[in-house]
Amino acid sequence: MTRRKKLENKLDKMCSEKVKELAGWRCEKCGRENCKLDWHHIFKRSKRSTRWDLGNGLCLCFVCHRLGAHSPDWGIIREFDKWLEWHMGSDKIVTLEQKSNQLKKHSLDELESLILEIENG
Repeated sequence: MTRRKKLENKLDKMCSEKVKELAGWRCEKCGRENCKLDWHHIFKRSKRSTRWDLGNGLCLCFVCHRLGAHSPDWGIIREFDKWLEWHMGSDKIVTLEQKSNQLKKHSLDELESLILEIENG
C-alpha cells in the first residue's frame, strides 16, 4: 500500500470517529444511540476538497443513513434534504457545496497536516 493510501485510510478512520464523537455518539437526525453509526458525507467522499472536512460530515444511524440519505425513493431523499437544510442552514450548505466543487489533490504534507489537525482539535 502506498504512503498516500495509508494516510487517506487513516484520515477516513479518524474523521469517522471524530464526526461520531462530535455528535455525542448518537444519530443527528433521530437521536438514536447504542446502535451502528455511520459517517455520512453531505457532499460525496469522492470530492477531495471536502472529503475530510468535518463540516461535510454527519453522524447518522444505519437506518437514517440508508433509508434517508441514500434511499432509492426520491421522496424520502427530498425529506432528508429538507431536514438537512433545517439542521445546517442553507448558507452553510451553499458554502460547503462551493468548496466541494473545487478540484483538490492533497499533497502528502497536507494529508499529514490534516491528521495532526484532527488529532489536536
